[in-house]
Amino acid sequence: MHVADLKVQSDLLDPSFDGYKLSLEPLPTYKSDLVNDLDIASLTDKQYSYQHIKAFGCHNHLLIDQWAVQTGCYVIYFIDKDWNVRCVELTMQDGIQPRLVNVHSPFQVLNPSNLRLVPGRHNVSMSFPAPDWAVIADGAGTLHLVETGPRFGARAGHSNWQVRFSKSDVLGENRGSFVLCDAVMHSDNEGHHTECLLLHVDEADEEMKDKSSATFMTVLEWLSLTSQDKKIWSVSRTRRLRSSRSADCCSFERNGEALYVAGERAFNLIYDSACPVADSENHDQPSDGQDSSVLPEYTWLQTTDSVSVNFTLPEGTAKEDIYMTLHQHYMDVGIKNGQVLLSGDLHAGVEVESSTWTIETNKLKVHLHKKEPNMWPLVIIGNTKGEMVMSEEQVAEIHQRLEHLTAEQWNANPEVNKEKPYNAQELEDCDAYPDMQSMLVRIEGDTHNITHQAYLGSHQWLFNTFTDVEKSLAICLRHDVDGLIWQLGAGDSSEAATAPWRHIATFNAFGYVQASKQQKKYSACPPDFSYAAVCDCTRHTYIYRQPAAINTPLRNRKTGRQVMAIAKQQVLSLEGAEEILGVQATNKFLFILTPRRLHAVNMERAGP
Repeated sequence: MHVADLKVQSDLLDPSFDGYKLSLEPLPTYKSDLVNDLDIASLTDKQYSYQHIKAFGCHNHLLIDQWAVQTGCYVIYFIDKDWNVRCVELTMQDGIQPRLVNVHSPFQVLNPSNLRLVPGRHNVSMSFPAPDWAVIADGAGTLHLVETGPRFGARAGHSNWQVRFSKSDVLGENRGSFVLCDAVMHSDNEGHHTECLLLHVDEADEEMKDKSSATFMTVLEWLSLTSQDKKIWSVSRTRRLRSSRSADCCSFERNGEALYVAGERAFNLIYDSACPVADSENHDQPSDGQDSSVLPEYTWLQTTDSVSVNFTLPEGTAKEDIYMTLHQHYMDVGIKNGQVLLSGDLHAGVEVESSTWTIETNKLKVHLHKKEPNMWPLVIIGNTKGEMVMSEEQVAEIHQRLEHLTAEQWNANPEVNKEKPYNAQELEDCDAYPDMQSMLVRIEGDTHNITHQAYLGSHQWLFNTFTDVEKSLAICLRHDVDGLIWQLGAGDSSEAATAPWRHIATFNAFGYVQASKQQKKYSACPPDFSYAAVCDCTRHTYIYRQPAAINTPLRNRKTGRQVMAIAKQQVLSLEGAEEILGVQATNKFLFILTPRRLHAVNMERAGP
């Protein structure tokens, strides 16, 4: 396994970004009433876990045909209450005025009257792995492979979709309901193949409850369908991955050979119908083999320029008792003739001459100056025995917890620090880091190997986005206050051998923006990254545009700096207080779905 860093492209960052300017320019919006009500499945009382809410509780009911978008067409799909696949096409009336047109329903998901009543079912999910194929999961346990024929262009709408494969127990008996995460089609000398990635949440057995301290497990099912003539299909292979936490992003490589998964814990491959799988469940635990409740051996905090590592020392430890070896990529620190405090390869290079260490009241502080400004997921590669904190106050609080390890009392000096070192309620959402076990991995389907891994302990997941039909999904992660877009499966990159993900775009201050939106439900951006949109649960959508050049340069009165471009924020308010149930972003239009209408927002008409 190769630990592949998230290498930030400095030319895509804007260190002088000074915020978004609110614009009152109108956003032309076109509406179309829905022919029928939407199909909406709600979670049951038994589906109460965080995994259930993360996987099924915020379903995007709107799907856009990205194959059509590549040709300049806009074809949007959603599922109505009768399980009809409804299609709406955006056309240009007289070549100028956009208009939403309801097209006839090309398909009805099978057996809706009975399957809609299945307890604990999920929403219908659909994907287009090819210009003339669709994969549909009905949310009640059945998977359909459908030949659609041409869905856009001159030949579109002249034929109904034909089911080529349908199986209700595709995961085995009593496996329950699932949703479709991704699907790809590819061909080789052995025939035609469709890779389907299905997600479901199962209750953990007693062994897994003891091992992972989790009540539910998130399971990814990798199904391979094979055909010789594209008429008769069968399941040729099944692979299963499992984790004690939820998944943030799941996407195939377009050749179907590997899978990208980002999540709060590692997803371990536990079953393959084609060959045995080595037991890897122990990797689901923290890599040091300790329970999360065990006190950390050290604490550390960081900025983009430096890292401070703090150790609690036994009483009476003097400066001359400490040894310290520091090289550009290696550190070894400990107590002479005693305990090794921390040793190993550093996550990235440091400036040795600018780094220092000090001792004060049984505490050792090592200050490392980073050679390049970035955020580290770990101090020492592979060492997760420390706890990353966000402020000096948190350091004091954690070291107070460690006090009893080096003294005879819980509080060796009761007259000091009578007050709590900090109030947890003062921390904001924008200051929170994900779990230190969060990671992004690339898993090869045949060898079962995790070929590449990146730690996401200092990077919040923000959203996933589509860039190209020939590429995997892209993932937006928070780096400091910015939102950085990482293309998964960056096979055209010269660095793909060492890092199969590449920084391709930046939304300035978007991490901070998202954290301030307490009612956010969806986030999206178009393939050209010209704007990012944050949708509230009801009515409001906030649009953040990339900086655009202005005709007349301005000058900042406070700093004297000349302003050549302005980034604008716009607020879209829909009529009434309807719930927003889906969103899709394209370069020219932003599509928003509510229970009664589909809205198309023209994103080109608002000038700089």
